[in-house]
Amino acid sequence: MAPSLLNTRGSDAWMRVAVVAPRAERLDGTGGAVATWITEVQAHSSWRVLGSAVSARDGWYQPHAMIKRVNALLTFIARLLSHVTSVPESRIHARLWLRDRLYVLCHWPYLRGADIVYVHNRPEYCQILRRLGYKGRLLLHMHNDPRPYFHNITNNDIQSIERFIFCSRFIRDIGVTHLGLPEKRCSVVYNGVRSHTPTPAPMSPQILFAGRLIPGKAPDSAIRLASQLRDLGVAASLTIVGGVATGTAGGDSEFAASLRRQADSLNVRWGEEVVRFVGPLGLDQVLTLMEDYPIIIVPSTEIEAFGMVLAEGISRGAVPLAPDNGGMSEILEVAGYFPVVNQEYVERALSVLMGSSLAARRRAAEDVLREFSWEQIRADYLSVLRLLG
Repeated sequence: MAPSLLNTRGSDAWMRVAVVAPRAERLDGTGGAVATWITEVQAHSSWRVLGSAVSARDGWYQPHAMIKRVNALLTFIARLLSHVTSVPESRIHARLWLRDRLYVLCHWPYLRGADIVYVHNRPEYCQILRRLGYKGRLLLHMHNDPRPYFHNITNNDIQSIERFIFCSRFIRDIGVTHLGLPEKRCSVVYNGVRSHTPTPAPMSPQILFAGRLIPGKAPDSAIRLASQLRDLGVAASLTIVGGVATGTAGGDSEFAASLRRQADSLNVRWGEEVVRFVGPLGLDQVLTLMEDYPIIIVPSTEIEAFGMVLAEGISRGAVPLAPDNGGMSEILEVAGYFPVVNQEYVERALSVLMGSSLAARRRAAEDVLREFSWEQIRADYLSVLRLLG
């Protein structure tokens, strides 16, 4: 990426904003919410975006030479030690980064001249940078529940960070209430969705699940819903998009295998493909697929810091079946939809099938786009930076 400067305080002043992604974050188009946020908001408006060598791609991002060399060396050592010890290569590789101290140190020549270092999801990077002598301004952007990330962060470390940014009011409140973060220095900048003209699909019992195939995302609840609707005489079908990891990564697990067994049993019982697995897809493919489904189910039981799939599905005109879980409540509030309570997905699905007009779904999509479009998120981001001016 050719360096560019971001004007944050008017025509007579410029700030050099260096962005640090977590080492494990993929900036190659297959990453999760953090990678998408960086790509949409900071990729072309920051002085420099710094990530790891595993994120190399042929687009806007390229890792610098030092991180490439170090990563190549550590990969070689990890592969050798794994062969000798039978410990997984990935585990050894992670340890060789010395809790990412070496990762931050590799970036240090590119960070020390920045006016602002904008760190995503890793408060320990801020801690390391201050110990290295960084004198500029530190911003920490949390995209997840912050509590697990602050175990070794002291009050002095917290005081050294000029601004805390959160992707929902929900996790901001966790930071303030449970971690004692100074509320006056906390801001909310949501995740975003791509702008488009909503064209909701005609209402039908076609349901989409898009997410990781892990217990916390509860894809088994989606299969159970399809089965229950069939038992009630509703010709429901369910399409499941995703794999055991984020993005387009493949892989398998016992839980994913159990989902396929449940689906196979249901398909045999009804003599047709009631449940279909598509596998992991890229974001563009997922967004295109969403336009064909009038109902999206997001039955997550784990704390959702925001709820990207929920926002994207509603923005495509789908009616959501989702609980009031973490940051998802803020999306449902904007869209004007009620959450599912006490796992009552069948009741909500039947209500949706009987009473959701195209006009209402289009209005909900427009409301979500107005609040969460990437254009709005970029404006909110710049507003936070101007607070430092």
